[in-house]
Amino acid sequence: MSALAAREAGHPVIQACTYAYKSYAVEGVEAIQVVRQAQAFLPAEGDDATRAWLLAREAEELASLGDRQAVEQLRQAEEAFHRAKPHRERVWTRFLDSGRMAAFQLSTYVRFGDERHVTEAGQAALDSISQSTDHKRAAVIYADVAQAQFQIGDSAGGVSYARRALEAAQRTESTWGLQHLGTIEKALASQQDQAARELLGDLIATRRTLGTSPA
Repeated sequence: MSALAAREAGHPVIQACTYAYKSYAVEGVEAIQVVRQAQAFLPAEGDDATRAWLLAREAEELASLGDRQAVEQLRQAEEAFHRAKPHRERVWTRFLDSGRMAAFQLSTYVRFGDERHVTEAGQAALDSISQSTDHKRAAVIYADVAQAQFQIGDSAGGVSYARRALEAAQRTESTWGLQHLGTIEKALASQQDQAARELLGDLIATRRTLGTSPA
């Protein structure tokens, strides 16, 4: 409905945003198709923050399929980000800063299993949080770092960062942060220690309370 309203109102960039959010509800090939639909609504020049976001989303999904083209899409996303003015362009791009771009790098390299780049991007993402009071953004980054820790075999670190992500999401009632935490539920479920089991229970209970729609 939002895409239809945007089309009827003659706002193609709003359609791009609508499809960008839709891409989080699917995965793999379908997600890539949705992201590319979003990109088709962008003008040839301008709206670089939205462009960077969409290129980074495409990189994430390509990486999940093991497609090395993700590295090139990530590079293009960084170039677009450096041209962008996220706080001036669109309301929905205000979340995009160097920390969030680091988180996109992190999630992309996690899906490749590239431990060296995971470590570098994870540290860059965490460094961005230290100067931030934006707990909604922190929830997403902590969730990505937690996933990275599980990927490289650091279960204790994964549980620790997942707990931080959940606490940040609870503080702001951010279902967006909870959606990112959903990606590591399987990792938590496979853990045998008490801390992981308690965290999984708390995560499920919080999702039931807040719901699952991005906010």
